[in-house]
Amino acid sequence: MLREREKSPSGRYWFWAVAVFFAPAFFLAAFLLPTPSHAQMRTLEPGLELGRFRILESYYSNLTVLRADPALFDLALLTSQEKEVEPSTPRKWAELFNLVACINASMYQEDLRTSTAHMKNFQSVNNARIHSTYGAFLVFNPKEQALPPVQMVDRRTDANWQKTIDQYNTVVQNFRMIGSSGPVGWDEEGPMHTVAGVGIDTSGRVLFIHCDTPASVRNVSHALMELSLDISRMAYVEGGSKASLFVKSPGGTIALGGAEYRPIPNVLGLVRRNTAPKPPAH
Repeated sequence: MLREREKSPSGRYWFWAVAVFFAPAFFLAAFLLPTPSHAQMRTLEPGLELGRFRILESYYSNLTVLRADPALFDLALLTSQEKEVEPSTPRKWAELFNLVACINASMYQEDLRTSTAHMKNFQSVNNARIHSTYGAFLVFNPKEQALPPVQMVDRRTDANWQKTIDQYNTVVQNFRMIGSSGPVGWDEEGPMHTVAGVGIDTSGRVLFIHCDTPASVRNVSHALMELSLDISRMAYVEGGSKASLFVKSPGGTIALGGAEYRPIPNVLGLVRRNTAPKPPAH
């Protein structure tokens, strides 16, 4: 019976009629698919924007970009060591310290406290060692007012990188994802996992990124460069189930990765300028 129905002229007629009827919708859906070339950033509140993109691996991976204007938001480094608290979920970190958003500050060691590379915040030094293979330094809280509020220093290409990081009170070292010359340092056939990163654009705005489905770091880096976001530099801060991003703003709340269940010891947070915690006294 099935073969007879497949050969039925009326069956063929209805098949092609349906195909012709829905073909424009299929083409339109493909055209409007929120790939990097079509997706847009939306405003959550003044100075804070969010974008959701889809990048193609063997399937589509979801990529989230949060962009903050340092004129309206301060960066803060919060560590369990300095704050004398237990590692917390990003949501809990945000609630405890009035953060609009937070993300992993870096990978950490087995003691659940110490960063895998150099990390300091004013007088609190989490890890004094400058790691020989980590090429990115996120620096903020400048010692002089004339300096940019936030920079990403590329150790491989910035001849004066040591001088630059010494000019800032807060320094966080990580692997590079995007350097001054574009995506760097990751194997094309590298492992696929969720990815969290922190960077800046050419206007000095801060970027928190999270890819919440498995993807290679190399492909995430290249996908980021294809977006019209003017990314200058980007550091890899964490991967796998530890990679998290939490945002709570009048424009929306999102919790990605382990943001609501995975305690982490060190986070980077965004604080509205009028509510930013004061730096520790010298």
